Amino acid sequence: MAAEGAAPNRVGAFVGGKTGAAKGPPFVSIIIPCYNCARYVGEAIQSALAQTHEHKELIVVDDGSTDDSLASIRSFGDSIRSISTSRGGAPAARNRGLALARGEFIQFLDADDVLLPEKIEVCLRVFAENIDMVFTDMAPSIEEDSGGAPEPLPVTIARWLERRLRRPYSVPWDPSNQLEYTLRNAIGTPSSLHRASCLRGIGGFREGLANMQDIELHFRMTLAGLRFSKINAVLVLWRHHDSPDRIRNSRETDLWALEGTRIMLDQAMQAEVMTERIRSAFADRFAFHGRRAYRDGHKRVGLSALHMARRLHRFPRPTRVPLFNMVSRIIGTARLEDCIATIIPKRYRSAIAQRRRS
Repeated sequence: MAAEGAAPNRVGAFVGGKTGAAKGPPFVSIIIPCYNCARYVGEAIQSALAQTHEHKELIVVDDGSTDDSLASIRSFGDSIRSISTSRGGAPAARNRGLALARGEFIQFLDADDVLLPEKIEVCLRVFAENIDMVFTDMAPSIEEDSGGAPEPLPVTIARWLERRLRRPYSVPWDPSNQLEYTLRNAIGTPSSLHRASCLRGIGGFREGLANMQDIELHFRMTLAGLRFSKINAVLVLWRHHDSPDRIRNSRETDLWALEGTRIMLDQAMQAEVMTERIRSAFADRFAFHGRRAYRDGHKRVGLSALHMARRLHRFPRPTRVPLFNMVSRIIGTARLEDCIATIIPKRYRSAIAQRRRS
């Protein structure tokens, strides 16, 4: 059985790994996939163009938008490379950009997020011969609010509760335990700066996966033996908004997340890395998304995921909140969610449904 967080074969061995002596500043390709994001894509493009690292190109892939996104993209003229494709999803759009990229390094950026000016420059300083990806912290920018009348007290209570239950159990960064970290902690797509050769060596993003795209990518990279380094600084701002085209705002998002979790479980079993800690991490993932799916009305799927969590580990943790986890062990996660539903009526819970995903 392979050691936890390691793999017997290193992708760098056949995709370039060591780059040799640098001939000059590295060239970086910034790739932005865009779907119906006319309101924000201009700001994302501006943040990419404003990077203090000057040796760069910007590729914007419009993924079949039906709003004014393409017009906003084209307004930047020759300062960017833009293409328009039929709707294929963000992973396909990112892979299309990767196929066109000329850079030694790849920086992805979602169309509604923003890079701080020094993001790429700081990441490049950290790269070493044995590092294949560098990532940073992310923080929310100003949260969009549709305004309107003050919310009822039950909605305020429901929002307070949801903010404390909406994150899975996580662990601190530890380079020696990278596999568990990538499974428990979502390394945001814009937070990462990749070696282009490594991304191409593992086949880029998994197309057709609606959720968990970044987690699955970084998990698969770790299984392939690629090594990461983390910068403890916020260099990316993400935006939470109510757009119906945002994956996280869909009531199906946890069903898609469970699909991604099952794919990663299969990958881990094939790679023979199912240590006790990895089993626990998968159990917590299934418990987290199973609880949310059950809460959102997908009772059968949610219960199936909760049962899977218990098969993987005796005491799965469906949230970061110790008290919730303790009570769920005693009465069961589904029953605890039913109790919460009786305290906070459905009409108030649904009132925050579009804003609780972040």
